[in-house]
Amino acid sequence: ELSWLKGQWAEKRGELAQALRWYRDGASRFVKAFQLREAMAATALKLRDGQVAHEAYTWLLNQEPNGLDWKLGLAVAARMTGRLEEAARLYGEILSLEPDFKEALWNDGLLAFKYEGDYERAELRLSRLAALAKENVSDYPGLPNLLSESSTLAEEDRAIAAEEEAERQAQEAIQAVCEALRRSQAPDFSGLSSQEVLVDAGWDLLAQAQAQLDEAPAQAMEQASCAFVVAEKAQVFRTEHCAAMHHSWAKRMEAIGDRVEALRHLNAALSCNPEHEAAKKLMDKVSGQ
Repeated sequence: ELSWLKGQWAEKRGELAQALRWYRDGASRFVKAFQLREAMAATALKLRDGQVAHEAYTWLLNQEPNGLDWKLGLAVAARMTGRLEEAARLYGEILSLEPDFKEALWNDGLLAFKYEGDYERAELRLSRLAALAKENVSDYPGLPNLLSESSTLAEEDRAIAAEEEAERQAQEAIQAVCEALRRSQAPDFSGLSSQEVLVDAGWDLLAQAQAQLDEAPAQAMEQASCAFVVAEKAQVFRTEHCAAMHHSWAKRMEAIGDRVEALRHLNAALSCNPEHEAAKKLMDKVSGQ
């Protein structure tokens, strides 16, 4: 077809925009012309016209769904037009059929690294590509550096995920402890071995109790009780946190007029640290009352 030949001549002269116009003109007149659509799609990608490429590759795949090269082109066009989820899905479909498809590995690795921040997937794709492309690594600019950086970032992500999972498990264990105390049952501390977690959880629970004291006093008192039980399990509690925590709650109790509870916690604070100035002053005030 004349439009295809004119497009080819224009491409050879480096006139890609003119070539694309010839291909599009021919495709509009010969709607079943695969050759024109394929040339139009490829040229649009070279010109970074993602929308035209996306439309052309979509048409081709509707006619022949198993064309992996066309699916690769569609994935690249999807990424160019901001359809990142579509691009990732298409690369995944390609690699499920051809795990060693180097261009798909490269493009999905770039997508994961640069656009999605999925460094684990980037590391997976780029490490496989590096093993396959030992003889032609120059075809993939910056591959060694990208692989190194993605590996480092993936390891950081795994470490963060592990910390988050440990924190989630600790929160569940703390909730179970509080629930057991509420039911007058023996709490299970087997899932809480970290001294830092025990102390931080104690302070967090106490802060929550202070915040809800006015609206839900009964629940707040239960929360405070749990806070001290949890914190006291930490070996450093008595020397580093005992006086401060008991004084903090005593101050809140004094503010709402509960002198009995305030005195109880002030006595606990001063038994841990007889020189705690804030506790001594509050004790004088409450005792005087």
